[in-house]
Order: sequence, then structure tokens, then C-alpha cells
Amino acid sequence: MSNLLQKGKVGLVGLAVMIGLGAWGMGIPSQFIDIFAPLAGDQWQIGRIKQIEWVGVEVVGPYRIEIQRQPKGKWETIVRSTYGHGMDNGHTAYDWRVSGQVTKRAQIKISDLGPVGPNGQVIGYSERFEIYRNNPINTR
Repeated sequence: MSNLLQKGKVGLVGLAVMIGLGAWGMGIPSQFIDIFAPLAGDQWQIGRIKQIEWVGVEVVGPYRIEIQRQPKGKWETIVRSTYGHGMDNGHTAYDWRVSGQVTKRAQIKISDLGPVGPNGQVIGYSERFEIYRNNPINTR
């Protein structure tokens, strides 16, 4: 969903319609977590503080944030429970000092720990991104 919003293909009215359709059982979820950072192709350096950004629709938190360093790999906890902090753009953010092993295929998972909705626990996944130590991993 974040890709559609970023590319301007879904405006706020369209988003409201999608949420409404989901509430009427039309196959579009009324609750979701949309992750805006990190995005595909982002390169995050170990030791730097980066903001994990998301929007939770019809969810109130708290949230668990985890990272997976390889597809089908183990999920590692970044923070067990947080409400994050608000940002001027309306997103919620968590400041993370990037740590752990380098990888070109990291992914963030954010899970809502609040009351479980009618469709179960609400979870959002980021796009794949890179974590590097001193220089980005050679792409050749």
C-alpha cells in the first residue's frame, strides 16, 4: 500500500474509500500497518540512528518491531513494546541505532500488540533494504 501512496496513485479520499470497503467486508482490510521507512534500496549504516516510520490505520499500539536479515530467516526483536513518537508528517517513528550483521536483504516487521481486531493481529512489513558496516556492500 505504501508504494501506491508514495507514487500518488492513491490519495486520502481513495485511502478512506479503501478503509470503508474493508469495513464492509469487501476484501480490503480496515486495519493495517504501512511502513514508510526503510524503503527498498535504502542503505543503513551500523551505528547510525535511523527512523523506522509507519502509519497504523485503526490500530493504537503498542507495537513490536523486529528485523529479519535474510528471507525466511529468524526474526530478531528490535524493541518488544513501543508506541513510537509522532512526526510532523503524521507518521509514527522509532529511533533505532542500527546494529547486528550486515546484509543486503533486511526487512522490518511491525506488529500491533493492542486489542486483536476481527481479522487477527495486524502486522506490516517493510521492503528489503541494506545494512552495512563502513561502505555499502559491493553490488557486483
